Amino acid sequence: MKKIILVAAITVFLGACAHVPLSTILEYRSFSIEELRYVDAVEIKARAKVDGGLELSEIGNSLELSFPDGAFSFPLIYEEKEKIGNTNIYELKLSDQGLRDYALFKSYLERNPHSRNFDLNISSKFEKPGPGVKEARISIFVKLGAESEYVEILSGYPVDLSSPGPA
Repeated sequence: MKKIILVAAITVFLGACAHVPLSTILEYRSFSIEELRYVDAVEIKARAKVDGGLELSEIGNSLELSFPDGAFSFPLIYEEKEKIGNTNIYELKLSDQGLRDYALFKSYLERNPHSRNFDLNISSKFEKPGPGVKEARISIFVKLGAESEYVEILSGYPVDLSSPGPA
């Protein structure tokens, strides 16, 4: 019975990690939350690559950091949009509100130096899909400074749009 539970747990873990590139796991395995205190908020960027013709909404996108004792959300705005065939590529940056929120986040880090574990998420909203768009694949990249490269945090994640509901 214990073997079945262990196999099930490993399967769930691997399924959850299937769309996170191994290079990202290796890149951030030693990343310290302290490093975020020294990141210039103006240099924080996100890139969304959406295959399948789905359009990213101009509003409702954010970068989120969650801690055991709280969370911060930094609104993102378009910096640039490019269309290559059936793929839309969006360059996003922190909005003015996001820049102010990041300053509050840095204050939080100074007051709570014990906060070490965190989750980083990119939350995106989409426009209503056009006719015939049933599925799209999304890749998300993050850049945490002018000197750094974009790091892929989600690779080719399928989004099924065939079920009814808000886009």
